[in-house]
Amino acid sequence: MPGSVHHLTGELINIEAGISLRGIPYRGNSQIVQDLLGGRLDVMIETGTIAFAQINGGTMRGLAVSSRRRFVLEPDIPTIAETLPGFEVMSWLGLAAPGGTARPVVERLNREVRAILELPEIRDKLAIVGNIPMPSTPEQMQDYIERDAARWNRIVDIKGIEKY
Repeated sequence: MPGSVHHLTGELINIEAGISLRGIPYRGNSQIVQDLLGGRLDVMIETGTIAFAQINGGTMRGLAVSSRRRFVLEPDIPTIAETLPGFEVMSWLGLAAPGGTARPVVERLNREVRAILELPEIRDKLAIVGNIPMPSTPEQMQDYIERDAARWNRIVDIKGIEKY
């Protein structure tokens, strides 16, 4: 889908590697997976939660992960950074509250979520679907969002992608 992390990751690969992967817009991941498995596509960029099941089932071959280090659940798949040093793209989820939420409420939410993410049974359940908990402070999360937005804005500007 245009403007998605998948699209922008492909454009970042194009910039960093000096190549021209051509993105094909899809409305969702089920059709792109079908087209890859059906031989209508040569390669796709997809999240591990979607791709790892197919890779482990032998219907797809993992070429690279975009994390800084090899993924703990798929250590045989190299990183893009092994070819393009410094390359890293990680999809992430964060917890947000409305602007103006009282600081004690934000701190309590953060403390409770961090404690939950440390529970072995939660970590195990998240790992099964390829997720790695990375708890942070509200300030660290804000900094990460700002850095991520700046990176993607740079890619959008370089590639002349229309902003909506």
